[in-house]
Amino acid sequence: MPQRLHLVFGGELVDPSRTEFRDVNDLHIVGIFPDYASAHDAWKAEAQRTVD
Repeated sequence: MPQRLHLVFGGELVDPSRTEFRDVNDLHIVGIFPDYASAHDAWKAEAQRTVD
């Protein structure tokens, strides 16, 4: 059975309604996770940590 990995990353978007990053050299890599649940938890924790 194939293994699915989940990459969680973020960065500043040019426009929040699009998926184009302002500077791909400035992406923040949160991590690679073995399942959706742990990736979602990591994404949520990182998003809450960076709220202004």
